[in-house]
Parts: sequence; C-alpha cells; structure tokens
Amino acid sequence: MTVELMHEFDIAAPPDTVFDFLLDAPSVVTCVPGVTIDEVVDESTFEGSLKVKVGPVTVRYRGSGYITAVDRDKRVATIRAEGEEQGAAGTVAATMEMSVVEVERQSRVTIRTDLAIVGRVATMGRGVLQQVSNQLVGQAARKIESRVLCSEQGPSTGVDAQAPAARSVAAVPSSSPGSTELAVGALLKGVVVSWLLKTCSKLLFNVERFAARTRERIDG
Repeated sequence: MTVELMHEFDIAAPPDTVFDFLLDAPSVVTCVPGVTIDEVVDESTFEGSLKVKVGPVTVRYRGSGYITAVDRDKRVATIRAEGEEQGAAGTVAATMEMSVVEVERQSRVTIRTDLAIVGRVATMGRGVLQQVSNQLVGQAARKIESRVLCSEQGPSTGVDAQAPAARSVAAVPSSSPGSTELAVGALLKGVVVSWLLKTCSKLLFNVERFAARTRERIDG
C-alpha cells in the first residue's frame, strides 16, 4: 500500500528555535515513545527501530535511514528510511520532508511523507489507524512545544511542562492515515544522527587539542 501523508501543527516559538530543537535528537526522542537509534553507520547512514501499537497489534520495525538533505537557512530536512517488521513479513519505506515556517508570529511544523507499507499494519482498519496516528502526532506536538517553551524561558522559571499545548492545524492523511507514527519515527532517527555527528566532532577536536598541549609540555 502506497500512502501520502501530511501533518501540520503550530508551536508558539520562533521558527529558528523550533527547527534547532527538532535537530536536537536527545530532546526530540523523549517526545515520541518507541523510537530508538541502534547504530550510526557513517555520516549519512543510520540504523534504528520503532515500536508502536496499532489496535490490538504491537509491531517493531528495524531498518536503515539516509539523510538526504538538511537546509538550515530554509529550515527543511529530508530523510529516506526503510525497515522490516520483526517477527513478521512486513516492510516499510518512507521519504519524508520536514519544514518549519513562521505563521502569525509562531512556527508551523509540516511533515510530508511518501510511504509504502506491507504487512499487518497495512491491513488494519482506517478508523483504528486514524486514531493511532492522531494520538501520536498530538502527543509529540504537545511535548515538543512544552520543551521548546521551557528551554526559552530557562530552568529557573518554574514553568509547568504540561502547560502550553501545540495547536494541531491539520492531521490530514491524503490516503491511509495510520502510518504517520512510522514517518515520525524515521524522521527522528535522522535527527539523532545529526546530533551524534556534531557531538563526536567536538569530542575529537578536544582530544586533539589536549594531545597537542601535552606534547608541547614534554618538548618544553
């Protein structure tokens, strides 16, 4: 089954702040349950898993993702992901584009997904899939906005992390709605890779600088 999905939600924070948060993997992963990164293969390839419950069925996908583009100026990121269902014959492949734009002094996050899915999830009724999809996107949007607003106001403000709720502009799948959680999971896996690569680069730079200083002391 081939599906095109569109989801949008608003966050009451500047677009650059929101986009930077969405590229901060540890923060984003805590907003969507069931998403993990297992291994970073190289600078553009990663492996991970996603565990979700759809109706009476709980499924876990393992697969690879490829970061195809990140444009900070335009606040757009594109990810390609492919996975297989563990313990069954299901598969999933997705190409996702995430964008953040300013709308009425706040940020609108749009996730567009072209997805092909085979297996148990594809056979679920549209009503069940719609419910799961909307719940996941809604929970993630609320948590993301709470985290963004708390980070803007600082740790000492005493802001209730549950207070602000993101406005869901549209959770409108153009075909089967139930696979949005897979698209969000693959997107987050790409975000995690970006953060890991930046962190590793900083660590290597610090190690090299320490080694150089040590050699200078010995030579001196």
